[in-house]
Amino acid sequence: MFSRNSAESLGNGIFTDFAYIDTVKNYATLSDASATPDDRPLRKATDANRDRKSRRWPVAKMAAVAAFAVVVNAGVWLGAWAFLAESRRHFEEQAVVTTRNLSAVTAEAIRGILMRMDLELTNTVEFLELEIADGRDIGTGRVRDHFQALNMRIPEADAFRVFDASGLFIAGPGTDADIGMDFSDREWFRRQKANNSDGLVVSEPLVGRLNRKRLVSLSRGFRYPDGSFAGVVSASLAVDTITDLFSRFETGPYGIVVLRTKDLELLTRWPKIDGPAGAYRNASVSPELRTLVDSDVTQAIFHSTRTADAVERTDALRRIDPGGFVLVVGLGSRDYLAPWAEERSRAFALCGVFTLLTMLGSIGIATLIVRADAAAHDLRDLGQRYLLEKFDAESASRSKTEFLANMSHELRTPLNAIVGFAEVLQRQLLGPIGKPKYVEYASDIVQSARHLHALLSSILDLSRMDIATYRPDFRACDLNDIVEFSILLVGDRAARKNIGISWTRAEPLPLQADEVALRQVVTNLLTNSIKYSSAGCHIRIAVRHPTAGAIEFAIADDGAGIDPENLKKIFQPFWREGGEATRRQEGVGLGLAICHHLIEMHGGTIRAESAPGKGTQMIVTLPIEQGEAIPHRAAS
Repeated sequence: MFSRNSAESLGNGIFTDFAYIDTVKNYATLSDASATPDDRPLRKATDANRDRKSRRWPVAKMAAVAAFAVVVNAGVWLGAWAFLAESRRHFEEQAVVTTRNLSAVTAEAIRGILMRMDLELTNTVEFLELEIADGRDIGTGRVRDHFQALNMRIPEADAFRVFDASGLFIAGPGTDADIGMDFSDREWFRRQKANNSDGLVVSEPLVGRLNRKRLVSLSRGFRYPDGSFAGVVSASLAVDTITDLFSRFETGPYGIVVLRTKDLELLTRWPKIDGPAGAYRNASVSPELRTLVDSDVTQAIFHSTRTADAVERTDALRRIDPGGFVLVVGLGSRDYLAPWAEERSRAFALCGVFTLLTMLGSIGIATLIVRADAAAHDLRDLGQRYLLEKFDAESASRSKTEFLANMSHELRTPLNAIVGFAEVLQRQLLGPIGKPKYVEYASDIVQSARHLHALLSSILDLSRMDIATYRPDFRACDLNDIVEFSILLVGDRAARKNIGISWTRAEPLPLQADEVALRQVVTNLLTNSIKYSSAGCHIRIAVRHPTAGAIEFAIADDGAGIDPENLKKIFQPFWREGGEATRRQEGVGLGLAICHHLIEMHGGTIRAESAPGKGTQMIVTLPIEQGEAIPHRAAS
């Protein structure tokens, strides 16, 4: 909200700036007139020293802007790195949990198959020993039927077979030509016969003699009633069966499920790969896995970087009994870190965009600082040139007009910088300011600076009337708000002369108008009334609707009044009444001329009713609705 204090401060600042310029001109006139030739070089050296100091100030400000941008960007990038580090740790923890769960499920599945096979081997040993005790031949159809039922109950097993004490195949899946084939050279058979025990023996990886499949054999021995060795019952587990089981688990494109013997010879892996790393009974493993196996751990989580297939993984190790098999389930880093890599790309992209924007913003702010400094130097140089050229001017009026035009033009550049920086504070573009009151002050600065910018533009246009062209910006507004704003702006000036202003806010007074232009009109009229009224007088503002499509407002004072023959001249640029009271007042005679042109742009009228000693009433009539804005060329 635009407060009374901020409006009064703006008004005081405007009048003070013009008073300061007049003071500088007067001082320069006196000092130049009294200065000796020896004094002027010293003054020039002092001015040059002041210019060097003032030029160092923008450099310091630009360095501060650059430092701030660097600190902000460093904070953003450090925050991004911290976020990415935490995110990566989260995905790695998820990978550990997933590999642990997959390895547990896979190990239980393999262990379940082995345990069921061993249970059937134990039952078969008891069955065969009972058959031998009853004097029946174990090579008969009764035994063969038993083995056929076994293979149906345990579909994961490749085959259950019986071998006699000499190692000859006597019962189980196979052709008649296979009956009597000698298996006495098999390592598992020799161990069973040499140990003369009925314990479970798990063979090394081998190729089946009957079906030519890669497999692992589980075997138990059986005995005659006198305890002597009678033969061996074996159950073979095909490696392809385990591979099919592994293929059911989803481990990703770079994940693996590997089963090795206790000596780390490869039985199978999924997915299959060509080359030495995927060769049957290959014992090449990562150093991390070999270290864990040598330390006899039963389960562990480890991260391997030098794997056989050159893929970095997070692995879970589990030992499986019976047999001491080593199961490894691994997830590829490229798989479980893929979502993190996407987050990293997005974070880097956002940080890059932020850095680019802050760089552009810093460049923009630095440009504004340079331009503001250049404008300040230009303004000082302009003032110096004006003071030096003042004594050579042929016409005081011409010099006055040129100075006013150039000054108004140069003031707009630093004023734009003020608006820009105030909007940065108002919108808190670089972060929260802290106290909401600062945002309100920034809003006041923006609103007042924009109004001042419009006033300076009008002065510039009137000072160059031969080339100036206006186009009003019609928008919906309320006349009440415009009048209240103008009263706030001139309130301090009226209070200093003890002049009261009567105004009662009426019902809403909507109209289409250029709000800035109408503010200037009302402000100029109130300023004139205060200026030409004596202390203790009163100013009255009234509003009415003379017709259905128009609004009329009047500002009346108790001042000295105007001679009737001069009423038509008061709207001419730079015209001022020649009375003593008028000459004592500040001003250049532009206020009413500006009001006249602005009201004409709205399609309205302005007129004055006055008489000497009776005060003055300015009456403005405006249409409520506006058509398309028509350019208006100010006339000389």
